[in-house]
Amino acid sequence: MPYKDPALRKQKASGYSKKHYEANKQAYLDRNSAQKAAKKDQWRAFKRTLKCAICEENHPAALDFHHIKRSKHNKKVHRLVANGSYKAAIQEIRDYCVVLCANCHRKGHHYEHWGIPVDEPNYTQFEEWFHSKSTKILDTP
Repeated sequence: MPYKDPALRKQKASGYSKKHYEANKQAYLDRNSAQKAAKKDQWRAFKRTLKCAICEENHPAALDFHHIKRSKHNKKVHRLVANGSYKAAIQEIRDYCVVLCANCHRKGHHYEHWGIPVDEPNYTQFEEWFHSKSTKILDTP
């Protein structure tokens, strides 16, 4: 027989939910762990398909994600991944980022501040992804 009083109905449903969870707690925890592991595997598989836009390094541990346009609204990819929002992280990368290896990423930010040397073999790629704030070009022998 249903309860006509909404507060009593909510209280009974809450009590049933708690009992059900306690009786099946391990099943819920196992399912949650399996889902997290599957998402991590999908993230690792996605990252294995990427390579640096400048030097074509493809080791997943060496890849960074550089936001092409800086904005306070950019979402940090490492935070999305840490929170388990892999789908949102992939979307952020596809919409707003360029994939760079750690070395090229750091070089690019250095060049952004100090200027790109003329003898840099990947001059055009660095200029494309790190629109240099300074107009100076370094003359290095």
